[in-house]
Amino acid sequence: MRKTKAPNNRVAIPYVPGISEQLSRVLEKAGVKVIHKPVSTLARLLPRPKDRPPRELHPGVVYKVSCSGCPACYIGESKCFPERMRQHKNDVGKMEVQRSALAEHCEKHDHKIDLDGASVIETERNLGKRLLLESWHIQHTPANVNRSLGTMPSVYVHGLRNVVERESRSHGMEYGMTWYPNRLVTRLNLKTVGIGDPTPGTLHKHIIAVPGGEVVSFEITTYEECGALGYVEMDRVDIAIKGTLGRLHFVFLYRFYLDIYNFVNRFQAAKAKIMEATANMAEAARASVETAYKQAYKMAMDIRIEAPIICLPQNCKSRNVVVMDFGVLCVSNKFKLDKVSTPESPCLLEEMVVAFDDLKLSRFRMKEPPADDGQEHPLLLPVSFKLLVTRNMNFEAHPEVPEMKNEGVLPRIELILSEEDYCAIMRTLDENLNEIPPEDEPLDWSKIPVPVVTNAPYTVPEDRYSHEHTDPVLTTEKEIKRAVRIDLAFQIDCVVLDLYMKRTDEVKEGLARLEIELLSLKGHMFHDGSYWMDTVLGNLIVDDTRVTRKSGLTRFLTRSSRSKDKLVDILYKVDKNGDFFTQIDLSKITFVYCVDFFNAIMSFYYMDGMYKKADEKRKQLQQQAAKRQQHQSQPQLQATVTETTSPPMPPYPLRNYTVQLEMDKPDIVLVADIDDPQSACIIMKGSIHNKIRQVGTTQTMMVSMDDLRMFTSYVDKFQSEHVRSEILKPTEISLNSTFTVENGQHMEISFSPIEIHVTPGAVEILSKSLGSLSAPSTEQKGDHEVEPDNSEVWNPMKLDKTKLWFLEVPTVPMATEAMETMETIPASQDSQPPRKDEQASWHRGDGAEV
Repeated sequence: MRKTKAPNNRVAIPYVPGISEQLSRVLEKAGVKVIHKPVSTLARLLPRPKDRPPRELHPGVVYKVSCSGCPACYIGESKCFPERMRQHKNDVGKMEVQRSALAEHCEKHDHKIDLDGASVIETERNLGKRLLLESWHIQHTPANVNRSLGTMPSVYVHGLRNVVERESRSHGMEYGMTWYPNRLVTRLNLKTVGIGDPTPGTLHKHIIAVPGGEVVSFEITTYEECGALGYVEMDRVDIAIKGTLGRLHFVFLYRFYLDIYNFVNRFQAAKAKIMEATANMAEAARASVETAYKQAYKMAMDIRIEAPIICLPQNCKSRNVVVMDFGVLCVSNKFKLDKVSTPESPCLLEEMVVAFDDLKLSRFRMKEPPADDGQEHPLLLPVSFKLLVTRNMNFEAHPEVPEMKNEGVLPRIELILSEEDYCAIMRTLDENLNEIPPEDEPLDWSKIPVPVVTNAPYTVPEDRYSHEHTDPVLTTEKEIKRAVRIDLAFQIDCVVLDLYMKRTDEVKEGLARLEIELLSLKGHMFHDGSYWMDTVLGNLIVDDTRVTRKSGLTRFLTRSSRSKDKLVDILYKVDKNGDFFTQIDLSKITFVYCVDFFNAIMSFYYMDGMYKKADEKRKQLQQQAAKRQQHQSQPQLQATVTETTSPPMPPYPLRNYTVQLEMDKPDIVLVADIDDPQSACIIMKGSIHNKIRQVGTTQTMMVSMDDLRMFTSYVDKFQSEHVRSEILKPTEISLNSTFTVENGQHMEISFSPIEIHVTPGAVEILSKSLGSLSAPSTEQKGDHEVEPDNSEVWNPMKLDKTKLWFLEVPTVPMATEAMETMETIPASQDSQPPRKDEQASWHRGDGAEV
């Protein structure tokens, strides 16, 4: 018999010296003939040897022809644009009204058609897609003279009218791969990316734009497996990524993204399938990441990111913009072995440095197009800092080393805020987040076919990945109790906030200066869900920077000179069951209460009429929405294919907690005249100890005030405990409270003997300090009546010859309404104040007791 000849199988693969020969011998034994081809070809080196033809010569276009005498236009499609223009010229020249809509418009209105100005608006080779594009543009152009609406149903055009024109483009993408004997190099370059907003009248047409240069430029090098020897050599890696990301200008308009959401929300039929497929793909990606994490790939990175500029306009037609410039972001890493490493069990650490350069925030107002760029008002001055992220790549073998450690030291941060800046930011946030797109007309959902999803959702093979996550069992000889997942250590050297009443290039009227010295945050997050955080505040300084306050007392809050190194220390602990413990330690501070200063601070944040326009606009929109709901005959419930209801929220778990507050004798000062550095003042001191604890349904509270006293002194002498006269002698007050669901509230208050001495000096200080509440403004000082002289009020005189406000008897109005009945206080709530001695005395100016 004749021997059957084996099929002649051929395969072409790129030629790699040293590998292709061995591969061809192996495949030849299996009956496969290998044909080598070069990696570098002329087609790869010269991908575009010819110039691109103009859009008018593209095989398949959608074009637009306009009328010279009116806004009318004609939309058409053709495979050959020059030939189609020649046909239009013949039809208009011969007035072929039956076959040409342009000729009919020209004859009816006696207008001239601008055939020389015809433009190509879309390019598409496929005839079906080209007809849909033509139909879309016909139905979307209001002043068209077309006789047909095209092949696309109008109901789809209505649903797509706000979104199809949101242009998304990506030009100039280059991709290439190069094989070497021991590595594979992949290069990716992306030139331009952009998204536009076609809303009529908007001033921010480019939602995402790139000023210039490349958007993405990456070079990814994959090396052969480094093996056990290369694993402990820090110079050898598995993957090396080197790239540059160009700066993107990103405009955030809530109205634009709400419009996109409304469009996506119309396709409810495939929503469940898409969500299911997305969840499956996300789960598969997570499993892949976990697998790669266990293998501990060594990935070297050198990435420079021209961080994006985020613009937040007041609305789509406003020129007021808040700009967040993230500066330049650089990411690099290196590898090292931890000191706990052994030859049998190495502990590999990855140190990643994230550096921010010139991060800043500003407020900007765009000028008219002929003018230059608008004026910029800085809010956050440029700041540069670095963050260090250390990752334990062998956490399962070495759980004694934290899985991830984040640390960084931030330098001085300076913020500037004026009343105009604060008002502009609040209005921008209010109007941007409350601007909504125009309501769509109700659709006939019965005409919309329900899309059918034929692709089955992606499922992950059960035998490939294991999604069950278990914390490592720490049974090492070092007796480690809990594995640290994240170790945090951040510190800010100084934060300065300057408040201004008015800030321009010519005039600066200061208000206050807030300065935070040494803000530190440390903490551990463990694998069992527990964590602790410790926040330390070195000092908080509040200074008065008003123009009228050049002398006198200008510092109203600071840490006392004899206090500890830190002003506030807050410790917060949470165990794995959710029970938490909080301890707040406040060291000795000096707080000077100035009525007019703190009133100015409050008026800075609370401005009358700031939201007046926004409230009126919001009411108009609500009224329009109410009218539309009344006119709608059919409910909009048909818009959703399947109704989904959120499950009821589970009851909030009952957690045990403990809160402790320790305050070390703060100096609360009330000054008679802040312009006088030697002015008399009233000082109140006292230590406060507070503890609140809840266990189950029982809550206990203990509050004690030790060594509470009040006396008069002078501003320049009260730090040395100089006492001019004593108002309240040292006393102690304590409060104990217990609350249970069964027995209700029980409260017990106890205090030591209280001795109060009222002196004329104390009354004078109190009157002068609070007198600024009713002080007239500068405009009212001219018409203000002269205050009567009450300096002799403490001299003895007959009451019948004097008229004092506290001796007047006011007229009590007659009650005209029935008095409401009050509920009886439950018997389960009681209060037991003890009976202690209380003593009060009043003194005249000569010291004699009244």
